[in-house]
Amino acid sequence: MEERSVKPSATKYRDHEMTVKDEEKVKSKEDVEEETEEETEKEEEGNQEHFDTFPTMNELRYHEWLFKNHQPPWVKAKLRTGVINNVKLSCMIGQFNKEQAYLDLESPINIMSRLHYNRIMSNRLEPRKKPSNPKNNDNFVGRVKGLKVFIGNFTYECDFLVLEDTTSVIDHYLGSVVFGKPFVEVTGLVYNRDEGTIMFEKDKEKIVFKMPHKIDMFKHIDFTKIGTDLIPTFIIESDGDNYKKTHYSDSLDLGPEYKYDE
Repeated sequence: MEERSVKPSATKYRDHEMTVKDEEKVKSKEDVEEETEEETEKEEEGNQEHFDTFPTMNELRYHEWLFKNHQPPWVKAKLRTGVINNVKLSCMIGQFNKEQAYLDLESPINIMSRLHYNRIMSNRLEPRKKPSNPKNNDNFVGRVKGLKVFIGNFTYECDFLVLEDTTSVIDHYLGSVVFGKPFVEVTGLVYNRDEGTIMFEKDKEKIVFKMPHKIDMFKHIDFTKIGTDLIPTFIIESDGDNYKKTHYSDSLDLGPEYKYDE
């Protein structure tokens, strides 16, 4: 697996305060801890299997605008449209297919929007009010534990941090689910940036996702002009030394220049 170092945010944090670049009141570490205690008491009365504490300082350092419901216009998402090196895969979360789920190898958390969570779960989540200002919604909704994620025949259980708005993390056009380091640890996936592949392996069975711009047969295509946001990853499934199938998910919708099925 290619080793990548996580570069700390250039923003400096003091021990008890997170710097925010707009006129809204800053949430300090003490505020977060106070709200955490208040919300934890309520959660103990409800379903504690699903909800945990507020984001940690480490998580807030990486996702600087995590508490912002509507971030300022100058804030760019971590995962943006038109970036051919975006890492993605197809999977199922619960019983719903996610044709293109994105991976942020440096993120300390898996993230999902409340809207997406409510689409896949019968136990719906309501917006969470800010204890300090009940008229406004908090962007943090909760932590959901042990959601089933299916990669082909492989099954994993993953925890997610649920947000009201995920656009500080991923452009709305790309979706509202981002896998981070916890997903890498749970699945043991191997990412090769040079080859543009993500490999999952259990016993002798392997599933490999290959990014569109790294496929030899498509080298004649200028992806800088058409982008890869709408093109699913190339999937290679194998059992031991015998490759079963090589294909694009939804290849029939891409046109003859992309279709490849052996």
